[in-house]
Amino acid sequence: MISVNCPACGKCYQVKPELGGKRFRCKACEEPVSVPKTTVPKAGGESAVLARPKSKPAARNAPGEDDEFAALLSESAAAEQEFDAASPEAIPRRPRGRSRGRTTGRSSRAGDSVAIQMLQTLNSVWTEFTFRKFCQVVAYVWLFAGAAVMISRQLQGRPASPLGESVEKLHAAAHGATAPAGAMPMPAASVAAAQPRAPYDLSQFPIPKFPDLGEPLPGPANVRRYLILLSSVPGQEADKNTNPGQTMALSAMLPPGDHPAASLGCVLVPPAGAMELIGHQHESVSYFDEYLPYLAAGYVVVHYETDGGLLRPQQEPSPDELGLAYRVFSKSAAGLVNGRNAIEFILQKLPMVDPQRIAAAGHSSAGANVLLLAAHEPRLSAVIAYGARAQVRPEILQLVSDPQYSHNFPGAVDFLYQSSVSSHLSRIGCPVFLFHAQDDPVVPASESLWMSDRLKERGAPVQLELVPTGGHSDGMFQSGIPKAVQWLQTLWR
Repeated sequence: MISVNCPACGKCYQVKPELGGKRFRCKACEEPVSVPKTTVPKAGGESAVLARPKSKPAARNAPGEDDEFAALLSESAAAEQEFDAASPEAIPRRPRGRSRGRTTGRSSRAGDSVAIQMLQTLNSVWTEFTFRKFCQVVAYVWLFAGAAVMISRQLQGRPASPLGESVEKLHAAAHGATAPAGAMPMPAASVAAAQPRAPYDLSQFPIPKFPDLGEPLPGPANVRRYLILLSSVPGQEADKNTNPGQTMALSAMLPPGDHPAASLGCVLVPPAGAMELIGHQHESVSYFDEYLPYLAAGYVVVHYETDGGLLRPQQEPSPDELGLAYRVFSKSAAGLVNGRNAIEFILQKLPMVDPQRIAAAGHSSAGANVLLLAAHEPRLSAVIAYGARAQVRPEILQLVSDPQYSHNFPGAVDFLYQSSVSSHLSRIGCPVFLFHAQDDPVVPASESLWMSDRLKERGAPVQLELVPTGGHSDGMFQSGIPKAVQWLQTLWR
């Protein structure tokens, strides 16, 4: 017996040597398998090759030769039948004759083997390539979906008008509806609530004790920076839930040099970046880019935190954490207690500040905070708001009205309107500077235009600066703060 392997699948067969030169179909893959020729010794030491005889010419062979081949063929046929009988199922055989368009012989069999190997290689390569491309597509879809969610959150409140919209279009957006252009429709139940509200009564909140300045901390450009922690005062009540503003932190930054009493103006700057329901922790160091233009102009800067900041501001808050921050923030009258305390600190501990030249400036949510402070604090002589929102966002109303989260924000609908700038805009008595980029993707420029028009209607001094580009914050640093400093210098001349 000789061993024969299928060139397609590799299955091994044991075949009688007499079948050399014949072909059969593989039981595993049904591909043709050729039995190699072999040699057997003949009498006298010679060897002969056994194979299927080729077609004979018309002349017959010598006597006895045909009988020898016939015997071999008969024995080979019997062996082949024996091999077929061992198969679990009969394998159909191709016709022995030459079919049209088909070649036979060694070159055909070798070509079939090479073609099969090439197909197997291509199949494995294609399978690996397809799986890799599938993984890449899934990764790209996941990344694009995450980016789309982030962009959609940033684009809340995007104005409907295109980049560089005209002032006329902004007027139409500001006067066309209660909510600015691009905002979601206001819930019907909330429209009636959007009415002017009574001011907060800040007299019910006790004024805390303030520590002395102490030693200055390092600051840029020879600026003297002082950190003031009200919690360091002995006996100061540390519970913000019962005594708002009693443990707040402040930073006072003074221009270089010695300054006589009442010789400098002062700008109050609360932290930005908080939603309407919560406050923000003290972050004086990260705001130097915003402070330095005021300090370079010779003004004192006081940065103060608002109660109700998140305990983990760098992480995504849970509904319970937001609810806790909201309760603290709402008890501080939406941060008004903190702003009032900052003014008291200036008057008690910073004698170089002129009490008649105290302004408040803020960006985004801090801009709304200082506008609300200006409506409640007559000691402010000016207020500056960059990219500020005046009206209640419908999406925030929907959040606090959602049964899934409403228990975390008790009384939040009334609080949002009570703390909205639009509910107290008519009470602002000091000059107002408003700045907005028309391509602001976070707060539409129609908000500032709406406030400007309302203030002008009652004859209040207001200056509105609109720029075509600058986004939500870049425009403030590029042109907003320089224009505001010039405005203050003219106002306090």
